[in-house]
Amino acid sequence: MKTISTLFLAMSITFGFAQNPINPIDFEAGGHGASWGWTCFEDGSVAPALEIVSNPNPSGINTSATVAKFTAVVAGAAYAGCQSAHGSDIGTFSLTSSTSTVKMMVYKSVISPVGIKFDDPAGAAFPEVKVSNTKINEWEELTFDVSSSIGVSRDRIIVFMDYLLPRAQDNICYFDNIIFTSGTVVVPGGSTLPLNFETPVTFADFDGGVATQIANPHVGGINTSATVGQIVRNGGQIWAGSKTVLGSNLDFTTKKFITMKVFTTAPIGTDVKFKLEGGTPTVEKDVVTTVTGAWETLKWDFTNTASNLNTLVLMFDYGKLGDGTATSTFLFDDIQQSSGLDNGINNIESSQAKMYPNPAKNDLTVILGNSSSVSNIEILNSIGQTIYSSIIPKGQDRLNVDLTGYLTGTYFVKIQNVETVVVKKFVKE
Repeated sequence: MKTISTLFLAMSITFGFAQNPINPIDFEAGGHGASWGWTCFEDGSVAPALEIVSNPNPSGINTSATVAKFTAVVAGAAYAGCQSAHGSDIGTFSLTSSTSTVKMMVYKSVISPVGIKFDDPAGAAFPEVKVSNTKINEWEELTFDVSSSIGVSRDRIIVFMDYLLPRAQDNICYFDNIIFTSGTVVVPGGSTLPLNFETPVTFADFDGGVATQIANPHVGGINTSATVGQIVRNGGQIWAGSKTVLGSNLDFTTKKFITMKVFTTAPIGTDVKFKLEGGTPTVEKDVVTTVTGAWETLKWDFTNTASNLNTLVLMFDYGKLGDGTATSTFLFDDIQQSSGLDNGINNIESSQAKMYPNPAKNDLTVILGNSSSVSNIEILNSIGQTIYSSIIPKGQDRLNVDLTGYLTGTYFVKIQNVETVVVKKFVKE
């Protein structure tokens, strides 16, 4: 009986280890990581190998003897990285609530996002979770919320050390002491909105969207912030984007709107979908841009939304496939809740402004829905050029537009008054 009990205990211990990730990954002799079959990918024509080297600065929070060294080359992709071998290295495991927070020490010479994710032998993987380092030339511990992978079988870890383009030079990055632990990751800057991106924010990208935090390249106008968010869409799916989880649920009892500053060179009328997740039912709303090449404030109406949602999902140019160029690049900043009394772009669905017929042939009727103030109406073509403009006096609630001579195609009606701006799309047959 004793032999059977001992055997059962040994089997239980072995089974337990198989269900949890190896902890910690420290790259020390006799430890985990140093002898693994790491391979590097998308890092130039010939990717440099991952090296296990002496700690370049054994001080501060990391006095380890050895660490991992990854070189992100200029010609590499933003998502260049390294990965363990399937199964034989980290083993097959399922994350639990007690292992769904990952901590990793990094030492870098540049500020840029660091990402991690896990996959299985078939290549199935949850989106990578990215966090930017905030220090250079010293060790810093980053924290990643990988709770989206709880309960799913995985057998490989993938690390992205310099998730940013363009690179001015080859960037040498070190990482060490990967630990799986428990805990909740709260978005830096507070457990509730606003988010101004002046401190690191954890992003989870999906289906072709790549989110980072960068120095504001267009300081001026309504946005003089030093740092902003950026999403670049490059292939993937027409809903490509990124998401971030707040530390607490949003409450729409009094502040029923969410506003966000946006900058893009994409054409006027580009759809920006804002989705809220983390509870049920999820809610998504659409607003279109009204300018190009300048900052503007967009506003989404979340009236009657349940206060059990904590995840912000951003999908720019929804419905189209991104190509990684300037018109597939979107800057955003200052995400906050609003009472709706400030200026902004009304939600497409809730706006009272209407137009008919759509598609239109020779005539278009625009109904303002509110004639309490003077309104300016513009018609813009698909590249954002104003081809018609008219002033609607106070007390008049509609305008008839002659479309004779307009080429067939997509156009936008922009209605602006002292309270708000609305953009709606129509098709000329």
